[in-house]
Amino acid sequence: MQVGSAAEPDSLNEIRTLVLALAASVPVWVADLGLYIALGQASGIEAGLGGYLALEGVGNLALAVPSTAAGVGSFDSLTLLAARGIAVDGPAASGYVLALHVFTVVPVSLLGLAVLGRVLPRCRNILAVEATAA
Repeated sequence: MQVGSAAEPDSLNEIRTLVLALAASVPVWVADLGLYIALGQASGIEAGLGGYLALEGVGNLALAVPSTAAGVGSFDSLTLLAARGIAVDGPAASGYVLALHVFTVVPVSLLGLAVLGRVLPRCRNILAVEATAA
């Protein structure tokens, strides 16, 4: 049976798509973990690999939960709570969580604005052509 053929069951396509999506997400998670570790070391925080993995997991789950724009509040409070749970406390923890939030949200937001700036004029041109054709 040929991959992607019409005779292939949908479940195989779904499994293949899931595996590809998970494989594509691994470099993103590793890069994100690198950010957590680099900011932790810059802040003088020694959490160990397990601690940084826990912080990354909590932070990403906090951003995934529908809340305010950019997870303001939920990301900060949950990540700070997790940092305190692994014995990172005081001003260093607060600064670390704030830096994490900035470095997690701002680059993606700026990239989105840049893409929007390039796409929006094209959309306007398409709409203008459709309006004159009608």
